[in-house]
Amino acid sequence: PGTPIKAVDALPQITYVRPRVVVDAKKLAAYSRVCGFSKAHGVPMLFAHMEAFPLAMMYFGSKAFPWPAMGTVHLANSAKLIKRMPGLAEADVIRSIQGLPGVVSSSDFSTKIYVRGGGSDQNLILFDNAPVYSPVHFFGLFSTFLVNGIQDVTFYKSGFPAEYGNRLSSVLDVRSRRGGRDSSNSLFKGSSVQISTVATSAHTEGHQGPVRWLWAGRTTYIKQVVDFLRERGAIDLVLDYYFYDLQGNMAYALGPDAEASFSVYQGRDRLNFDPFLVEWGNTVIPINFKWKHSDGWTYRTTLAYSLMSQTFGLTSIFEFYNRIATWQAKQSAEYSGLEGHRLTFGEEASGMQTIFRNSQYVARLTFRDQTDFLLVSLFMQDKWSPGKWEITPGLRLNYASTLEAPQAEPRLSVKYSLPAKQTLDFHAGYYLQYINSILFGDQESINEFYYPAKKVKYRTVEPTASVLLAAGYSKEQIFNQFDFSLEGYYKSLYHLLIFAPNEKPDSILFDTQRDLGDLFDEAEGYSLGYEASLRRPVGTLFGGLSYSHGYSVIRENVFREPYYPKWHQPHSFKADLAVNWKGADGIWASKKKGGYFRSSTQVKYATGLPYTEYSGYAPSHLIDQNDGRMAGGPNPEFEGNLNVMRAGYNEAVVPPYFRWDVKPVDWGREGKWNFSFTILNVTNHKNVFFYTYDRQQNPPERITITQFPFFPFLLSYEYTF
Repeated sequence: PGTPIKAVDALPQITYVRPRVVVDAKKLAAYSRVCGFSKAHGVPMLFAHMEAFPLAMMYFGSKAFPWPAMGTVHLANSAKLIKRMPGLAEADVIRSIQGLPGVVSSSDFSTKIYVRGGGSDQNLILFDNAPVYSPVHFFGLFSTFLVNGIQDVTFYKSGFPAEYGNRLSSVLDVRSRRGGRDSSNSLFKGSSVQISTVATSAHTEGHQGPVRWLWAGRTTYIKQVVDFLRERGAIDLVLDYYFYDLQGNMAYALGPDAEASFSVYQGRDRLNFDPFLVEWGNTVIPINFKWKHSDGWTYRTTLAYSLMSQTFGLTSIFEFYNRIATWQAKQSAEYSGLEGHRLTFGEEASGMQTIFRNSQYVARLTFRDQTDFLLVSLFMQDKWSPGKWEITPGLRLNYASTLEAPQAEPRLSVKYSLPAKQTLDFHAGYYLQYINSILFGDQESINEFYYPAKKVKYRTVEPTASVLLAAGYSKEQIFNQFDFSLEGYYKSLYHLLIFAPNEKPDSILFDTQRDLGDLFDEAEGYSLGYEASLRRPVGTLFGGLSYSHGYSVIRENVFREPYYPKWHQPHSFKADLAVNWKGADGIWASKKKGGYFRSSTQVKYATGLPYTEYSGYAPSHLIDQNDGRMAGGPNPEFEGNLNVMRAGYNEAVVPPYFRWDVKPVDWGREGKWNFSFTILNVTNHKNVFFYTYDRQQNPPERITITQFPFFPFLLSYEYTF
């Protein structure tokens, strides 16, 4: 994908042709559009090689064809597509996902995603089939993946296949790009260096015989930028911070139908904001093997190791530490030799270790909770295509060593094709998650703190569960230009973890033999809504708009009444537009081969997120010392300090969110260089991040902390060797 193919013959690594294949020309045209081709890229020439269509399928991968199932977004050639849209100078995989309907972002400063009412920990993020936990930098301002090393991204909002498990809401499947040119051997051809306002990145790639490789790295100089501005009096801030990423893969072709690959990702953040110290990072190492047999069998094997660790605290006062390590072996087989059926079955075994440690240095106390457990899953699925129907039943069986009995996850998807390229979809499924994030308080945490489902001393921490029902309608090529989709869903949630030590009796709270899980309460909830989307995927002028309407509700023991969670956003309107001024598909042709000049823009308008307002105030010394109020509560030593009184939990909402970003300049030459200039928040809209109160004033003065201001200084330059 993304290569200007003039004919299938331009793929020299394909060495044979399966004869006598009947291909629907309209499907081939649709597939070309999914891959990002246009007429300028030679799609008409592909029709001259209809007999070679299965070869193109083998090269591009079968996941992009036929058209994705309901709730599924597939971005072939993802690096180029992601770079087209405005961003924080750095192209970002997860921020591109935040622009999709049904996906809520909590703020400008976070790359966490909340999908169709689910929590941020309910999203399975995979890097070459290996799980990645909390892939964020700079408190969530950036995500970790380097787009120059990515080939494609598949995002499942609902109804994901039975091969994916241990999550409730979504799957983000990120696949590495194979390095080097197809047509010739090279050591460094295609390598690049990119310099932006906040970071520098580089990548190198090559191809020698059956071996292909691509390695990329990135580091930030945010500290140096802050120091420069402070020395000139522009700001008064000391920020000792850095992050780095290393990402790459090496693939070895074992023949025309087999490949082994090794990938790695390593990233780390460290912030020393005395006395506050926080450090976190990921290490991910997947090894993959794929073999496609001529009799219709395809075998896949993955061996992977994933580690996420994080530490934060106040120097000499306290420290929290969390670590989750996963060793995973996954095997699957797919058989397409039975007419009208595509069978998939396999197994996945994950050995996990979680450690949670809390050290209170002042009190000389340390609490440590460690769990080592095994999660084994068997999965099977059949994609049956009788006539205009596509019926996909699936089943996933799970056994966790920390629980007593195995559990099953049945799933069913049904698709019916109507005339004029219309489709009806339905999905029903039951989902389980055995590793969950702990909710410690009202505010969004930097990273997730994970805890497994297991039997503890006083209770059983059950896996969270969800029942999902979804239905959709889609129509392709309205007026031969637009694609429309409408999807509705209902999702119920069970056994959500709430950290609630204040609700536990002293016999449990002060038992030194208890587990951390004994301090949890459970919550349940539901979400429902619908999403509509209209897109023009290719052309001189392309883009789309979407509208989402949904509700999320949670009920727990601490708050007797149901409440809206922090990510509840009833209405959301998103739009993006790109213009090719010069170059391929441009208004004007470029004088230089591969030259282009283009622009793009994004707009989002959404309902404000909920928060807990304050209904009154009183002098602190007039309030009982033992009323259980936390930071900012009563203190008789400072009678002038006022205490604010909380109203109903999350009953208020901040003003509506609006942001308009523009990339007016996206200028360069394909495969050679690129310069871009991005303006964030063109209208300088004051989007609320959170409210705080100055309690030295009487009455207390509410202070508004806002999100991104108007910021016209995001520059990026990339040069490819």
